[in-house]
Amino acid sequence: MNIYQNHRPQQTEEHKPPRKPRDVFFDIYYQTIPIITTNLYWLLFTIPVVTAPAAVLALFHCMDMAVRGDSTGWSDFIEAFRKYFWTAWLWFLIDLAVIAILGVNIWFYQSIGAVWSAMVQGLMIGIAILWLCIQFYVPAVIVMQEKKSLRNSVLNAAALVAYRPVVMGGTALILALLFYLSTFIFIPLWIFFTAGVGAYFTSRVTLRTVQRLQKKQAKEKEQNQTPPPTV
Repeated sequence: MNIYQNHRPQQTEEHKPPRKPRDVFFDIYYQTIPIITTNLYWLLFTIPVVTAPAAVLALFHCMDMAVRGDSTGWSDFIEAFRKYFWTAWLWFLIDLAVIAILGVNIWFYQSIGAVWSAMVQGLMIGIAILWLCIQFYVPAVIVMQEKKSLRNSVLNAAALVAYRPVVMGGTALILALLFYLSTFIFIPLWIFFTAGVGAYFTSRVTLRTVQRLQKKQAKEKEQNQTPPPTV
């Protein structure tokens, strides 16, 4: 999996000093501020609609930096917005086309009314749910990849979901619920909170899953290279 690792080295559990409530408070504070400000940047660039796809990837770029412990701000958002503008639109159009094809198939097999068509319709619904789940993580993978490739981003996101289906699927479900509540219950959440929090936790889960998978792959490679014991 072609994902780079540019996060700062972390202390092991054995060497970490005890956490004080004040430290926890300031950690939350310093993580909340970039989430809120970047959410406002995202909203500003989403209003024109034509810039919305690039705003999503710029949001994920900044949240990826925040997850890794790096400072992020307006200049990072603008740089990512310019960098990912056409990639974002390509991703959006492909995603829209796949959802439209699946939607037409679901409607078509529902209109037939036969037993076998209900089974096919159920299969199409399952594929649509899986596709949407994968799309939650595609933006996070795009901004993490050293070599930018939309095809590889989709494949890598699918591999991560397959590797940790409960964690990745559960996170996508929780975020979908957050999006639903923000849209139909309390719309002002979108102004300061929803998009930034969604991108932050998606990026966090994606990074942790990548690190876990890479450790597993490195361990397996080391075991395969270990010569068999001599008798």
